[in-house]
Amino acid sequence: MKQKPTYQELENENKTLRQKLKVSENNEIFKNFFDNNKAIMLQVNSETKQITDANEAAVNFYGYSKNELLQKSINDLNNITADEIDKLMKKAVKNKSNFFQFQQKLQMES
Repeated sequence: MKQKPTYQELENENKTLRQKLKVSENNEIFKNFFDNNKAIMLQVNSETKQITDANEAAVNFYGYSKNELLQKSINDLNNITADEIDKLMKKAVKNKSNFFQFQQKLQMES
């Protein structure tokens, strides 16, 4: 027969579940903030420079469909060299910044 969990084990499980719920709620809050924001927002993988998500404002600004944007890297959208982009992104990561700004090129400028 299986032994009943102790009070401490139940408390630990409850704590773990509350933490998972909070993370889930925070993810949902961020997703809503990102998707519904009027500011142009892209999520970029800092190692590969691949665009992993784009909000509607970014889709409208760049003139690409969301699917087209997700096929691009940040290098495809910038007027500066890949080396300059690398330096700026490394600086942002080092400073634990969650954003950086570049002069962008739009679809019609390609």
